[in-house]
Amino acid sequence: MERREFLAKAGMVSAWAMVSVSVAGCYDDDPAAPAEEVDAAGVVTGGGHGHGGAVVTAAQQQAAGAVNLTLTGGHTHTVELSAQQVGAIADGDQVVVQSSSDGGHTHTVTFN
Repeated sequence: MERREFLAKAGMVSAWAMVSVSVAGCYDDDPAAPAEEVDAAGVVTGGGHGHGGAVVTAAQQQAAGAVNLTLTGGHTHTVELSAQQVGAIADGDQVVVQSSSDGGHTHTVTFN
């Protein structure tokens, strides 16, 4: 490499060294940014078998009203959540409720 070519390439490197780079904060890092809206699935235990349907949707959490859920399977149970409990679930707090009785048993449903 000739001296002239070397100096030209060295000049390009020094020019890049003067460039400042700034990275804006991510959306998740902004404390004013709204929380991500996600459904909250409850864990159903007890009764010796499982059920599906213990989900408080993001829309239900945002509405912050009372919610009635139906646990599905070979038979059904209902789970009643007060507006206060739905708000607690939306805040990420743990909420534990009992289902209605069907077939002589209930289930415990735990959110968060």
